[in-house]
Amino acid sequence: MAKSLEQQLSDVLVLYSQEVTEQVKKDAKTTAYHTKGKIQKNSPSRSGRYKKNWAVKKAYESANEVRYVIYNKKPTYRLTHLLESGHAKKDGGRVRAYPHIRPAELWAQKEFVNLVKKAVQK
Repeated sequence: MAKSLEQQLSDVLVLYSQEVTEQVKKDAKTTAYHTKGKIQKNSPSRSGRYKKNWAVKKAYESANEVRYVIYNKKPTYRLTHLLESGHAKKDGGRVRAYPHIRPAELWAQKEFVNLVKKAVQK
């Protein structure tokens, strides 16, 4: 027996949503790794240890979404806020900030939106 028009349309939409979801998950992973690279490239490096400790981890995945976390591993993870924002010196004054995370985050937001738009338009 032939499927109704409603059932056929439903099948096509389910297939389309699965394809878009797969592409968006791939784009999320790509964006996360590119963002990590941008942060690493712009990180301050006196000894190089802080710069090398950036990593990406898949925090969550379900059928419809995926989340990646970009973080700095031990023992240098405590420096991220101090380097990004600057901090007070012991004897007064401030240490200059080295913004390297925020610019990469803003780039990643724009890039991911563009990639999702492309995935939906295909």
